[in-house]
Amino acid sequence: MAILIDTHIHIYDSYATEILFQAFRDNTIRAKANMGAMILVEREGVNYFAKLKAGEGIPPNSSIIESDETSYIIHTPSLPDIIIIAGRQIACKEKIEILAFGTQIDIPDGTPIRDTIDQILTVGGKPVLAWGVGKWLFKREKIVKDLLKEYSPEQLLIGDSALRPTIWAEPLIMKSARKNGFTVLAGSDPLPPSDQALRAGQYAERYDKNIDTTMPITPQIIKLLSQKETTVFGRRSNLKEFINNR
Repeated sequence: MAILIDTHIHIYDSYATEILFQAFRDNTIRAKANMGAMILVEREGVNYFAKLKAGEGIPPNSSIIESDETSYIIHTPSLPDIIIIAGRQIACKEKIEILAFGTQIDIPDGTPIRDTIDQILTVGGKPVLAWGVGKWLFKREKIVKDLLKEYSPEQLLIGDSALRPTIWAEPLIMKSARKNGFTVLAGSDPLPPSDQALRAGQYAERYDKNIDTTMPITPQIIKLLSQKETTVFGRRSNLKEFINNR
């Protein structure tokens, strides 16, 4: 028994949600997991967490099983359950992205990065420093390095992305952070084109045990991710996919 956790999911209006859920379930089955979890890291002004909870866009014959304020289960008979966990993505003033797991905190894009991290910590969410193509280079490289000195591995996680192509070695900053105890998490990070919905669950974390769905789900998921009790499942983009994604 296991659970597949995609730590970086976007849902765009261009998506057919039935395709996204089918793709995610297919990857859950490939991972030999009996359950999947999507962390929705939603952009400013987007709230598919609420839409899905209200039944908008969920698969046919499905029902919502509530857990805590920031998670619920989409249950479809004879198929793996899908846990939906609330999260946000903030494009900070420094042009670096911070993800917030387990909260729907409203932090506007353009907020300074340290203020963003501190606000997420204050409300009990988990901040994640997200890798992005070109976003850890040049002047921003020093900012990333400083953040990894100012915040502890218990306070800040690091998000890797399927958008980082397989020919691109692990960035030195990420490698160094890992050696210093920071947890690096895999996430699919799909883009707006409609066919990107097929990437849900492509690059994710696999937890080789069950979680207790009778208890609040979000803190359980965040704890096991933070302590890196998971292993990476799936793959990042190949060169052709990377070029097509630009």
